[in-house]
Amino acid sequence: MLSEKDFEDIICKYPDIIEGGLIFKGRQITLYGRRMDVLFEDKFKGKLILELKIGPIKDEHIGQIMSYEGMLLSADDPAIRIMLVGNRVPPNIRRSLDHHGIAWKEITVAKLKEFLNGKNDEQFRELFQDEPIEIRKKIYPHSMGQIEKRQVFRKEGEEYTVDYYLGKIEDARVLKKINELREKIKGIDQGIKEYCRKGWIQFKVTKVFCGICVYKHHFIVYVKLSRNKFHSDELYIANLKDKHYVKIKVHPDTDLNVLLSYINQAYEENLATKNVGK
Repeated sequence: MLSEKDFEDIICKYPDIIEGGLIFKGRQITLYGRRMDVLFEDKFKGKLILELKIGPIKDEHIGQIMSYEGMLLSADDPAIRIMLVGNRVPPNIRRSLDHHGIAWKEITVAKLKEFLNGKNDEQFRELFQDEPIEIRKKIYPHSMGQIEKRQVFRKEGEEYTVDYYLGKIEDARVLKKINELREKIKGIDQGIKEYCRKGWIQFKVTKVFCGICVYKHHFIVYVKLSRNKFHSDELYIANLKDKHYVKIKVHPDTDLNVLLSYINQAYEENLATKNVGK
């Protein structure tokens, strides 16, 4: 899983992913009494300070960056710029940043992978090798770069169960998170069935309404709900163009209550379909 340090390492080595002509000057430095992530010199000999965030940019980051700018302006150095960089900049956050005149840049994980592939950088490309266990993948184009279509290939005589997949998780926080979510989903209705199919732990009443795909250090949740019904900026949504379902990447700090509210909606729609068929 990509960490904030990894993100910072990549930016420091390849500042051209931000803009051309940048020269690296330092990282985790204290400037005018505030600690800054990365400092560059731009092609006009001015200072460019980057604040890097893993995942989506949030409301509190705007306040933080405005506080930084206040310190820099008081230093009376017109050659200083400050930019907020994250893996996702939601539309409402973009509008706020533009309104306040704060520079920002969205660099998705997919864009990082594509960029590093172009650089043939084996060291950093290894950061993105956290693939599902026992799964072969085929890559298809997508708006965020790529999505994965997976097919499980079983070894002869081997049965893939929920416990089998959970046993492949290497991060105890992720295991705790996934078990917490499983219990919450099954707690929605006693009639919900949990089973494994094609590499996913799936949940169904009459039809599947959500599923979980396990990785070593995170997991993906599939929710059978149209994309236009998702309004949260707190979830990392991968398949932005699909109208019929949504895949959400879950990390240890993901708010399960927000995610569960959408899973409940998917369950209700599934139940409504069941009742219509009676």
